[in-house]
Amino acid sequence: MESVKGLRIHVSMKAAISIVVAAALIVTGLISPEIAGLTHEGKTVLFILLAGVVLWITEAVPLVATSFIMLVMMPLTGVCSFNDAYANTAGSIVFFLMATFTFTVVLDATTVPTRIAGAVLRWSGTSSRKMMLGLMVAIAVVSMVMSDVAACGTFISVAKRLLELNGAEKGKSGLGKALMIGIP
Repeated sequence: MESVKGLRIHVSMKAAISIVVAAALIVTGLISPEIAGLTHEGKTVLFILLAGVVLWITEAVPLVATSFIMLVMMPLTGVCSFNDAYANTAGSIVFFLMATFTFTVVLDATTVPTRIAGAVLRWSGTSSRKMMLGLMVAIAVVSMVMSDVAACGTFISVAKRLLELNGAEKGKSGLGKALMIGIP
């Protein structure tokens, strides 16, 4: 464990090995012989993707950082220009999804999810079936006036609050699994 200006960084042996393997894959893609029917750029992108998959599976680097690394590696390895690499990263769909998840995080910091969860719990009492129905009806009502994806994102924080209020154990609750399936 090292400290860098107050920031504590912990790199496990598994993460270090994963990072080395990912880097080796990218270098292999650059220096390996051509593959029949695949251009040099295509082969390099394939190895960059494999490096990203290694980092995603092992979680050696956070998902966002891995995605950014893959994006940066394409122009650095000569696959395409910086403009081409970043042309599709700022499309309207990306901004929509960012706004949706930002709204969910902001909503989670307020008392709104607790109020909705409280209303659902007052109506459902101790019945998990009624709780599921209440949450699904609330999502359906909100979904009438906002995008389905945004409504699902918004109600994840409500479901999380319902599970907290019921004392559900994270990752082991059947109710939690049912709520997460019921949201969409």
